Amino acid sequence: MVDSIQVQQGYPLAQRQATRIIELIDGSQFARSSGDLPASLPDMLSLPVGLLSSPTQAGYIDTLAVQVNKILMSAGDTSALHQHAQNVSNALVDLKGWLQQMRSYDVQILKATNLGDPAVLNAALLLKQSAGDAYTGRTIPPNEGPTSALNSAGANQAYIECQYLAALDIERV
Repeated sequence: MVDSIQVQQGYPLAQRQATRIIELIDGSQFARSSGDLPASLPDMLSLPVGLLSSPTQAGYIDTLAVQVNKILMSAGDTSALHQHAQNVSNALVDLKGWLQQMRSYDVQILKATNLGDPAVLNAALLLKQSAGDAYTGRTIPPNEGPTSALNSAGANQAYIECQYLAALDIERV
């Protein structure tokens, strides 16, 4: 999207990408009904559920968080299970925050009257950064890469931690 916004011929592609992003984050129906997806732009996807929750429907991130909280409540004194579930929970909190930032920047792009405005390019650059953080996480020095700590973990860390959960033995508590 950043490259597309820098040339006028790329504006239609940038709008299509921005439309796809808002539909992924909010779900197609809520993106349209909230007014964040302008009526002048056609739907690009048909997604009944978004990554983030809408006022009428839980999104994928919140749905997963509920399941992880159930694991945390039933972990008992199984420290490995508790630690990995807490790491997933941390990653989901971070992921949700970065997705909300992405949503905000994307809405700025969708509602812009002039995609050539430098503020739109800035929003696209911030959207790109937030998307990177959402996926890989953020490095907090002195660490050499993202960790499972709050404000560092992203979707990739949540995925890794969920794999650890799946490999643990289940015991009656």
